[in-house]
Amino acid sequence: MNNTASKVFLSAMLVLMLMLVVTGLVTYVVPSGTFDHLTMSYTAHGVRGISRVDWFGAPVFVLAGDSGPQIIAIVLFILVIGGAI
Repeated sequence: MNNTASKVFLSAMLVLMLMLVVTGLVTYVVPSGTFDHLTMSYTAHGVRGISRVDWFGAPVFVLAGDSGPQIIAIVLFILVIGGAI
């Protein structure tokens, strides 16, 4: 791997990790709850934030879930269209 490719890879990983950390922190700021479209009302739940295991394990949990194959197909499509593959 040449120097430019490694810099691009590291910067992409840095951006993804930063997004993971920011979204995890947002779970402590934005209250969790449910929204009822029929009555147009929001009911807040008392839970704030997520556990660290859920926070950093989210990419694995998403890919291992029911929609994992669809997400993988979309990611591969974007990589092919973008010219990375």
